[in-house]
Amino acid sequence: MGLIFFPIFVKIHKMEKRSTHWADVLNWLQTVVDSCSTQEHALTCERLIRNFHRMYEKQVGYKEVWDLTRDMEMKLWKIGDWKLKDKIKML
Repeated sequence: MGLIFFPIFVKIHKMEKRSTHWADVLNWLQTVVDSCSTQEHALTCERLIRNFHRMYEKQVGYKEVWDLTRDMEMKLWKIGDWKLKDKIKML
């Protein structure tokens, strides 16, 4: 019996390798967060945001970094909360 191959098409957001400026990284991070649709995506984006904080807190400032990423974190929390409500309904 032959193998059946199902191609999976995934949109991958690649960060430009030459750009390490915090604003460019923040714009890339925003596009990644906007494309989140599952809880697994949200968890990965939370790790990306934590890495952004670690890399740019000293350069930009602690409070400013948290202010810049607050809206992205709120969106991720809504995704996680929405999935949790679905699981509760199934019980």
